[in-house]
Amino acid sequence: MDGLYHKDIGFPNVKMPEGTYKLNYSRHAQRAAKDDRYGEAKQLPSHINMSQVELIEAEVINNKVNKVVVRKDYNKTLDLVIVFMPQTPDNFVKTVWFNEKVDKHKTLRRDRYNKP
Repeated sequence: MDGLYHKDIGFPNVKMPEGTYKLNYSRHAQRAAKDDRYGEAKQLPSHINMSQVELIEAEVINNKVNKVVVRKDYNKTLDLVIVFMPQTPDNFVKTVWFNEKVDKHKTLRRDRYNKP
């Protein structure tokens, strides 16, 4: 079960994060929000409700989700991608970046991901 999984390939049969998480942004994430190629993310969400985001990627270690990548609506043209660790007490955010809404990553490198 351990490994990296993507929504387009499938997630393993483990408990996925649900509910609302209060986020704690690392310095790296805060810098990334200011220096994104699409401009500065002026408002980072303080919380994430998993039912209101798209789960893109999950890293599983010892049958628990260690890290997730979620995509959240930001404005008319951009989505905010947030990488955080739901198993840490403070829901540590490793990094963030913008993706254009029209960018659906059709060039997915399937060899990077496990199959469930």
